[in-house]
Amino acid sequence: MASPPPLIRHIDRLARERGWSQTDLAHTLGIDATALMHVRAGRRGIGTKLLSAIARQFFQDDSVRDLIWGFLLVEVPEGRREAPRGTAAPFPGAEEEARKLSEGTQKDLFAYVSNFRDEYLERRGLLLVSSDDAALATALRLLERELERRSIRTFSISAHAKPSASEARTALAVPLLVVPRVEFASAETMTVLARRFELLQPTAVSTVRPVADLDDFLRRIVTAMSRTIKVEAASLNERVRPSERGAARRVSLPPPANA
Repeated sequence: MASPPPLIRHIDRLARERGWSQTDLAHTLGIDATALMHVRAGRRGIGTKLLSAIARQFFQDDSVRDLIWGFLLVEVPEGRREAPRGTAAPFPGAEEEARKLSEGTQKDLFAYVSNFRDEYLERRGLLLVSSDDAALATALRLLERELERRSIRTFSISAHAKPSASEARTALAVPLLVVPRVEFASAETMTVLARRFELLQPTAVSTVRPVADLDDFLRRIVTAMSRTIKVEAASLNERVRPSERGAARRVSLPPPANA
């Protein structure tokens, strides 16, 4: 059975906080109680009429606004987009930075971004693993930049920080939360991660530690719904532009001097 969108789960929680029954919520949204039950169970999608009713009734809630925006961007059906094959992944406007990573890493990152709609619907985040902290930071910057370029909102929090109430709300609502160096997660950040896990909201995290060395609870959260990418820095040859590689191959060595 398909899971309901995060927007519906959040509306459910708001209704419970207000002491509303499901019948009360259905009446407020102008929908039949049985139809709402099917939406909550993931058996029926959110139509424009229901989405409009949610916006009118709950739009004062910042998280609702973000979740509506996320729903329109990534959950409204659109054809699956495949990453180009056989070439290094294109990151328009960030080619120089992309070349800091191996071509394999670029392709894996770009495949996730290109298919984000499907990854989101399958509630799958990213676990970036590497012993190279600089390569991890580059990978996350490319990921955020490319998603934002596609008008898909991301939000990043420092693992060791203590998110404010406003930051925590945003962290729960955005389509993709980014947490660098998750092994240093504070208790407050752990709470946010656990809550997103409960909401089936994807998260992208990075770590320089072997996954097996992470805290048991943290390891379960970051691996249960994530695609793992081993991030590698580019080799010296990969750092050279493809056009320059071709030029280098065309340079002929001078003939050996006569003995």
